[in-house]
Amino acid sequence: MQEHVARDLLCEIGRRAYARRLVSASEGNFSCRLDGSTILLTPTGICKGFMQPHDLVKVSLSGEVLEAGKRASSELPMYLTIYKHRPEVRGVVHAHPVYATAFAITGTPVPNGILPEVEVFLGEVPTAPYALTGTQAFGDVLVPYLAEHQVLLLQNHGALALGPDLFTAYYRMETLDHYCQMLLAARALGELQRLTDAQVQELLDLKARMGLPDRRHAPNSPINKGG
Repeated sequence: MQEHVARDLLCEIGRRAYARRLVSASEGNFSCRLDGSTILLTPTGICKGFMQPHDLVKVSLSGEVLEAGKRASSELPMYLTIYKHRPEVRGVVHAHPVYATAFAITGTPVPNGILPEVEVFLGEVPTAPYALTGTQAFGDVLVPYLAEHQVLLLQNHGALALGPDLFTAYYRMETLDHYCQMLLAARALGELQRLTDAQVQELLDLKARMGLPDRRHAPNSPINKGG
C-alpha cells in the first residue's frame, strides 16, 4: 500500500472508532503493513479521533522507529508479534469498546452459535490472558491464538481484530462490539436461542466456500458454542 494512502486510512479509522466510542481519549491503537519490512502505527498519547496523517509513525518489523522525533504506540511489541506470526495480516485494530470490554473484564465468554453474521465474519472469539500492556509479555500471550483466530478479547483490557486489510480489521471490531451489545440486551429479555449444530455447520460450509478461515473447518472438529 502506498504510504500516503495508508496514513489517510489510519486517520479515517481513528475518526470512525472515536465516533462509535470504540476508543476514548488516547485509548487504542491501529496499524497497517506498508510492505514486507515496515508498518505504519498510531503514535502514543494522542486521541485517535483527531489524528493527522503526519502523526503516524513508520516502524521497521525489527522495531526501529524510522522517523526521527516520533514515538510509536507503547503497544509496538504486540504489533511486531502479530505481524511476525501472521504474515498475511495487513491491518490490526486494538480498541476498548464498551460492550466487548465488559465481557473481557468479567471473564464472560463470547458465545458461538447465535448470530449467522458472527459465525461467518468473526468466528470464535477467545479471551487471551492478562499481561502488562506495552511489554513483550503482552505480545507473547497472544501467540497461541493468532494462527486460528481473527478477533480476540484481551482479559481486563479490551479487544483486538486482525484483517487482510485495515478496514476488514476495523469492521470486525465494530461487529464484535455490536454483537456483545446485542447479547447483553438479549440476556436481559431471556435465554439465548442457539442455532443447532446442523445450522452452524451450514454457516461453516458457507464460510469455507467464501474462502474465510475457521479452525472448525477441520474434520471432526467439535462445534464450540462458548458460554
